[in-house]
Amino acid sequence: MIRHATHDDIGACLEMGRAFFDESGFGAETTLDAETTAATLARLVDSADGVLLVVETDGLIGMAGALAYPHYFNADSLTAQELFWWVRPESRGGSAGVRLLQALEAWAMGRGCTTITMVCLPIDSPAEDVYQRVGYRASERSYIKRL
Repeated sequence: MIRHATHDDIGACLEMGRAFFDESGFGAETTLDAETTAATLARLVDSADGVLLVVETDGLIGMAGALAYPHYFNADSLTAQELFWWVRPESRGGSAGVRLLQALEAWAMGRGCTTITMVCLPIDSPAEDVYQRVGYRASERSYIKRL
């Protein structure tokens, strides 16, 4: 089942956030601060312009977070930006990840967004294949540098 997260889910989402952080490579630039991460998750639960979705089977197995905002090139066009889309490794390869992505898209459309931007880490991630299969096209590649 895919549903909107509640404040009761933040502990489990924080645990999944740690695993996502460990996979992401962000550790080369920063450390994960549990208080900051929990506050971010809570803001997504509470925000009219944000969303935190979870996949639940026998407990939470995945999550996705996104923000909706006026596009920076045209304020008349709303866009959504994925912050994270993650499924536990043992639950990957089935339909949970794609269903979570579809739920994220449905949320964005329901908010009036005309586009959604997804990212994937690391490069050559299987997520790229999923994106292309469901109609996404590559737009930009992000680079990060520690200052």
